[in-house]
Amino acid sequence: MYDAILRKYVLDESDGVGVPTNRRMINELDRFMAQNFRNEYYVRNALLRHFNSLYAHTSEGGTALTQLRIADSRADFVFLNGKAIVYEIKTDRDNLERLENQVKDYYKAFMYVSVVCGDVWLKELAARLRGTPVGLVVLEEGDRVRVVREPRQNCETLDVDVMFDMLRRNEIDTVLRRIYGCLPNTSSVRYYALARKRFCRISLRQLYPLFMAVLKRRTGREEAFYENVPPLLSSLLYFWPKDQDFSRAVEDFLHAPYVPGKDTNPRRCRYESEVLPIF
Repeated sequence: MYDAILRKYVLDESDGVGVPTNRRMINELDRFMAQNFRNEYYVRNALLRHFNSLYAHTSEGGTALTQLRIADSRADFVFLNGKAIVYEIKTDRDNLERLENQVKDYYKAFMYVSVVCGDVWLKELAARLRGTPVGLVVLEEGDRVRVVREPRQNCETLDVDVMFDMLRRNEIDTVLRRIYGCLPNTSSVRYYALARKRFCRISLRQLYPLFMAVLKRRTGREEAFYENVPPLLSSLLYFWPKDQDFSRAVEDFLHAPYVPGKDTNPRRCRYESEVLPIF
């Protein structure tokens, strides 16, 4: 797939000087996408790089999450630092049919929601979101992230059942131990039913900061490695589950020469077949 994408979108425009590395070819693809194909992955990647530039070297820090299930929707991008904001991405190729229901779902677990768009939807979204607490962000040329309107807090529809369903078992355990000092003493079959009852008895004032704290611990990264990858891979590698071979495998792949038509196997360079699931 990697080779097919490069053949279709990049090779005809490359200058043909020398033997390109995979790093160079990915940078060429980044240039093509910036000019012709700013899809959801591209916008999410731009958001991640924007927040990284703002918070990476501050004590405040931050954590990004993607494809987070919230009720009947999946949040495209969530950024947590002092507060958590859900970002729903609407590219120029999207429609707005599901936006109202998506926003309603997001407010069941988070107090702040913003919509991110390009120029195509900016005017219509500005009108549609007027008078609501939903924020609006536009991705301009050069990947400049501009906040058109800051989101306002909305905690009227927070739903502890929805928040419970979003958490993993170890995260639920963390919350319950913090509040009650122990976990339900029951079989694994009955655990979730009893845990849910205890979880839903916690006041939102106590629960919400804990909910944010366990979500913020989900994504870890090696800062130096993450900052040295090609910009187009920032999001993919940030959210990729990491193991002991992760950094070396990616570095080997990026420094290797690109060989057209070669069906490489990234356990030799392990992540290559997944390198660009962005179309």
